[in-house]
Amino acid sequence: MTSAADDSTSASLTAKQVDANVLQQFWDLASLDPSTRQKAATTLVEHAVAAQELYTEENGEDKGLVEGDIALRACAPLTAYIIRRLAKGLGSGREGARQGFAAALAQTLAAVQCVPLQHAHA
Repeated sequence: MTSAADDSTSASLTAKQVDANVLQQFWDLASLDPSTRQKAATTLVEHAVAAQELYTEENGEDKGLVEGDIALRACAPLTAYIIRRLAKGLGSGREGARQGFAAALAQTLAAVQCVPLQHAHA
């Protein structure tokens, strides 16, 4: 899985810096087909976990975003991007989007564990 995780020096990623495959998953999360939503959620979790593992291996557990959300400071840039984008997608008016984004966000937060529990409710 090649992704924007390779650019670990960036404190915050933009959509232009994120792999097209990752971006496509956000569209698929809003699909009316539940299996398409689940596959997209699983793929996003895999990307977030891979980015986080690589980032932690290269930088240690105490390093992360220097600027931005305090809750995401221990997250890899791609992982933080995915979490932010999933949180924003919860308010989408597209049919199927809320279910897909909510499932993906819950799975991502459970899998990467870079967001301290006290910040997960914010």
